[in-house]
Amino acid sequence: MSKTYAQILDDAEALLQDSTNAVFAATEFDSLMPEVLVVISRAKPWEYKLTKTTTADSYDIALTTGDLWRLLQGSGYNGTGIVKVEYLVDKNPREFRGVTSFANTLTLELDSRPTSAVNVYLYMNKVHLLEKEIGTTDTAGAISTQAAIGATTLVLKSLGTGTINEMTFLTIAGDSSTYCVIAQATISANVATVSIWPPLQALAAVDAIVTLALAGSTLDMMLESYLARWLAAQVAISKSTKSYAQVNTAI
Repeated sequence: MSKTYAQILDDAEALLQDSTNAVFAATEFDSLMPEVLVVISRAKPWEYKLTKTTTADSYDIALTTGDLWRLLQGSGYNGTGIVKVEYLVDKNPREFRGVTSFANTLTLELDSRPTSAVNVYLYMNKVHLLEKEIGTTDTAGAISTQAAIGATTLVLKSLGTGTINEMTFLTIAGDSSTYCVIAQATISANVATVSIWPPLQALAAVDAIVTLALAGSTLDMMLESYLARWLAAQVAISKSTKSYAQVNTAI
């Protein structure tokens, strides 16, 4: 079973022999965690297969905000975070294509434009998930405004207070898919508008029960160990200049 954020934090504190945070404050670990997650992801990323659809008579595929979410820039094909592109799909052997990228548009390197809308598989490198907290203690809510298949925004009601943090897992009664919240949403008067990814796979009806859950880590056991050690090292380095400052003051 994957370790939680708190457990990995405990491992890092134990490595520094500072489990009571007498020297290193918890906020120091929190501030460095996102950067360390990126470093660890470059060693072994969260691998994700995404299905997109071509547009007839176009080489281009538009990537949404959700598609780009946590995409590991600097990795993959030409540094796009896209490892490979499969088109046409499900052939034997697999047919992979080159791509170029500009902003949020991928351009397929093909001899001729697709004549119709067909599926394309994108194999992506993403930054690993490791969420500290959901942001609200009330993990149940409901759909406030009906959302159609393909929607990337949901209006929720009957929530508690606080926020719904990025990376929170979200499920909807009647839909077998699990969605990720891709940006922090503030709850106001028990209502919040959240951005999700991937797009809705089933219609979300008004009053359908919504459940929020702490995002499960995408790290394996080896990466969890590396993450704790790298985090401890970064936190220790951040304190190393204090001794120089004290010496300089004394001089």
